[in-house]
Amino acid sequence: MRKRDIANKVAQHIGITQKDALNVVNLLLEEIRKALLAGEKIEIRGFGTFKRLMASAKKARDIKKAKEVNLPERYRVKFIASKHLKSLVNTR
Repeated sequence: MRKRDIANKVAQHIGITQKDALNVVNLLLEEIRKALLAGEKIEIRGFGTFKRLMASAKKARDIKKAKEVNLPERYRVKFIASKHLKSLVNTR
C-alpha cells in the first residue's frame, strides 16, 4: 500500500477530496519526521511507537568487493508495534 492509497481510503471514509486527504497524510508524516529529528518518541496508542536510536560504529563486510568497511555511528528509527496491533496481525 502506498501513501496515495492510504489518502484515498481516508477520503472515502471521511468524505473529503482526495487532495485534502493526501494533504492530511503528508502533514501527519511530516510531524512524525519533525519529532524524530528532534529526538522525541512518538507513541500512537493501539498502533505502536517510533523511536530514534543511536547505532554504534561497527565493522561490516562488503560482499561484492570482499573487503571490510567501517560503518560510523548513526541514528536509526525503530518501530515497536503495540500489543493490540500484534494480536490483530497474528489472529487474522
